Amino acid sequence: MNLPLRVLLGYFLVVGLAAVFVLRIFVGEVQPSVREAIEETMVDSANILAVMAADELSAGRIAQGSFAARIAEYRARGVDAPIWHFRKSTLDFRVTVTDDKGIVRFDSDGVAVGADHSRWNDVYRTLRGEYGARSTRDDPDDDGSSVFYVAAPVREGDRIIGVLTLAKPVRTVQPIITRSEQTILRHGFWLMGGAALIGVLVTLWLTGSIRRLRHYAQAVAAGESATPPTGGGQELSDLARAMEAMRQKLEGKQYVEQTVQALTHELKSPLAALRGAGEILAEPGLPDAQRRQFAGHVLSQGARMQECVERMLSLSRLEAGRGLGELETLEAGELLEDLCRVRMPRADAQGITFEVSRPDAALQQAQDEAGSARWSPGPGRTDGEHSRIPAAGLHPAYTLRGDRERLLLALGNLLDNALDHAPAGSLILLSASTEAGACCFRIRDQGAGIPDYAVPHLFERFYGLPRPDGSKGSGLGLAIAQEVARLHGGSVTLANHPEGGVEACLRVAG
Repeated sequence: MNLPLRVLLGYFLVVGLAAVFVLRIFVGEVQPSVREAIEETMVDSANILAVMAADELSAGRIAQGSFAARIAEYRARGVDAPIWHFRKSTLDFRVTVTDDKGIVRFDSDGVAVGADHSRWNDVYRTLRGEYGARSTRDDPDDDGSSVFYVAAPVREGDRIIGVLTLAKPVRTVQPIITRSEQTILRHGFWLMGGAALIGVLVTLWLTGSIRRLRHYAQAVAAGESATPPTGGGQELSDLARAMEAMRQKLEGKQYVEQTVQALTHELKSPLAALRGAGEILAEPGLPDAQRRQFAGHVLSQGARMQECVERMLSLSRLEAGRGLGELETLEAGELLEDLCRVRMPRADAQGITFEVSRPDAALQQAQDEAGSARWSPGPGRTDGEHSRIPAAGLHPAYTLRGDRERLLLALGNLLDNALDHAPAGSLILLSASTEAGACCFRIRDQGAGIPDYAVPHLFERFYGLPRPDGSKGSGLGLAIAQEVARLHGGSVTLANHPEGGVEACLRVAG
């Protein structure tokens, strides 16, 4: 299904659901609203008649006096009243009067005299001084046979001596309800039709704009000269301009040129060192000690070039969007454990200790029971042996979704950076915590810190500070860590810690 058809169907679905919802509300409110209006009028009428009937009910002649005669005259009247779109031709009120025991003493239809209405809701509530009304079906299976009953108290002074009830059949107002419902439905269908027409026109406009944008992209892909379309609205025009800017950057190969230039500059020093060492090694009669020395230079410079090239390839793959593999649920503690295990030989050689701190006091008791969460060269260990970090020393509850290999790559670069600048015999602190919904990995060394002049350039490619031994790295580690964090919806920061050293923080969306 193409995009325009999806947009059209989505629009119709939204409009259709909204229209059905609104129409159901409007139509559903017609009948209650009409009934409320009728009931309000009947309350007024019932109270007027109750006042008129009070004297004769008190005298015990409600069925034979002038009140009964006036009601009979009302029933005999003819009427022809055009009320807006409805013509009223009958008078439909039925009047009943009960005494203070709920016994019917007067009925304008003459069928309920002597009946006990004390349990009917209208009479029962009114005799108790409350508002009494009810709606009752003459035929339980026919809603159209409902009759409204509204009662008013007949008083003698402050005492209630009876109840006057007005009754009106629903069928007398049903034409008004039916016509109102039909009018709402008719206009609702017209509204839906108009909305559908607007949806078709908007979809055609959107389809044309997208088609022009697609033709432009196809022309660019084919290497043809094309002008970006800008007549499809602000968003599509912005997208076209962004595509044009991207095309210009790709055609200019600015990124490639900068990368090649920087890489060439970085490789010049190790290549010169390799050439010099090779020329000396080629001299006849070179002492073995010097030969081994310059062979070591060749190996170190070759390793430096290999590291630079490999990191450059890693960064290029990440920036091209091919860096992330399948995302999985990871435990932060396990990542730090793997990280420390791989770099333990180097830390041992430098006399550096890894310590994983626990940010949550809630787990302090487990840490106390398991011992310090610290990796350090164990006394008396043989080559190839490393002390192991206790399982309770990590925080297995911190989980995140991510690419394990890419995260280890980023964290490894940050830890390598700490190892490069940490003095021998010092401590490197590692921790994992959650902050504002993100998982934060922190690595802190006890080195000399970052000079102020270097802070703005830390994440630039090939920029690096000299190590304590005077050597220099590839200058790509932080750039790689930053790109991995970006792909995971996070960030990397590097700053001097108030207590000394540098703290790196990798934040990854949890």
